[in-house]
Amino acid sequence: MERDGTPLGFPDSVYIHAAAIFQKTHVEKDLAHRLIRYRSISSKGDGVGDDDDEDSGIVDDGDANTKMNEHWAYEQAFKLKYQDLLEEILTDSYFHRSQQMPDDLMALVVVVLYDLLDRKFQPREPMKRAEEGLIKEVRQVEDSLCRFKTKLESSLAQYRIKQNLLTIDSFLPPVVRVKQQRSQTLPLYAWVNTLKASIENVCETLKTSGFTQVDSHTPLVGNEFCKDEHCSNVLLFPRLLSKQLEKTNLVTEHTLIIQDKSRSLAACAIHPLLVENGDVLMVGSFSALTVAHVAVQVAACSGCVHVYGLLNVSTFNNELQTILTSTACKSKYVKVMSEYFSELNEWDLRIQKVRVIVLLPKCSASALSNPVEFILNESGDPKVKAVVYCTCSVYPEENERLVKRALENADSKAKAMPFRLVSAGWDDEEEKFFITQASDITNGCFLCVMKREQDPAEVETVQDILARAAAKGLLGGLLPPDPVNGEKPKKRKN
Repeated sequence: MERDGTPLGFPDSVYIHAAAIFQKTHVEKDLAHRLIRYRSISSKGDGVGDDDDEDSGIVDDGDANTKMNEHWAYEQAFKLKYQDLLEEILTDSYFHRSQQMPDDLMALVVVVLYDLLDRKFQPREPMKRAEEGLIKEVRQVEDSLCRFKTKLESSLAQYRIKQNLLTIDSFLPPVVRVKQQRSQTLPLYAWVNTLKASIENVCETLKTSGFTQVDSHTPLVGNEFCKDEHCSNVLLFPRLLSKQLEKTNLVTEHTLIIQDKSRSLAACAIHPLLVENGDVLMVGSFSALTVAHVAVQVAACSGCVHVYGLLNVSTFNNELQTILTSTACKSKYVKVMSEYFSELNEWDLRIQKVRVIVLLPKCSASALSNPVEFILNESGDPKVKAVVYCTCSVYPEENERLVKRALENADSKAKAMPFRLVSAGWDDEEEKFFITQASDITNGCFLCVMKREQDPAEVETVQDILARAAAKGLLGGLLPPDPVNGEKPKKRKN
């Protein structure tokens, strides 16, 4: 395991945050195979949260060091893929029995143990900032593990010999190892903030800065970049260019925004569904960057994005306002709601202009276990014209099966015109489901678009369209054709 620039040890708050994440996401085994019990840390006032606090540990204040600490915390927390190995070491060395650590510290024990093994029990580097602070539980766990250093390393060595493991990574299943390797080679994806520049202008700026544009099907090397084959405003770069790219004015000024393609797919899928003055409703699990990407598109149509389902509205809102300011997107185009999505009803005046809904549920652990069915049943908003559903899951139960079942149930209940699956605009879709498999060039993603069939009473005539265009001054003085036989146009009912 190479640390690749990672320091020897982290601030105490990083371990606390990582333990809180690990506690929420670890694999809960059945009693017959459970070697260690984990219970959430409940102490208050030390940066540690409880089960209801998604932001336990590190509070994002926008500081660069805080961002780095959060990044490290998640990296350490997701070493849970070594959970079985670490538990085996703790039990085989008799650490778990002899030290009698309380259950609410075991998640912290596992996190700190991995880091100690990773840095071969070398002392932590001195903290660069005095205000990082010391946390008693972290020091207690680290000291206990260090006293057991010899037995812990011996248990690891014996396990590797018994299992014929050349490295700790060899413990992982082949599928996990492949994913881990791919994470190091995946291209960087970045979307162009069209409020600041067109994609053509960004490409020209990159070229004058020493980058070379290549075809989208060409493997990226060196300083090359290309346009994404699905998202018209997304560019790809080799991952090795990460630090170089982040120093460019395009990135620092938020004209080019680095983000995973799966989130951009959802944002780009709504573009052809937008209507003038029509709003978009977002619900699920997403970052402020994803909201900003959607808002940039909706702002061009003078619409608004309504955001629901957030666990910590105030924290998210602060981050969102910072991002909206940096992307030059006016805050009036986004409204963050404190209510739960399930509390909405079709008569709510705030959502009367919503025409598109974007669903981004938590994959495999979603609070919105069946959000599509909820929206499409008879209690849903009948004015919604389209729904974009997107996950990063490979399981059909969360993807096509859920969508098909929801559509079937909605058809049997809905009084309004039914929803139907339509193409998202990418020609390689199967059964109108857009699916990308995890590979060396992209993460996996599932996306589909459900569009309500148009009510014949709402179909506009040619005269309607021309009259509306003339009213906006788009015909350059040309008048729409007069009704046939000199008859006055009939007024349409709203």
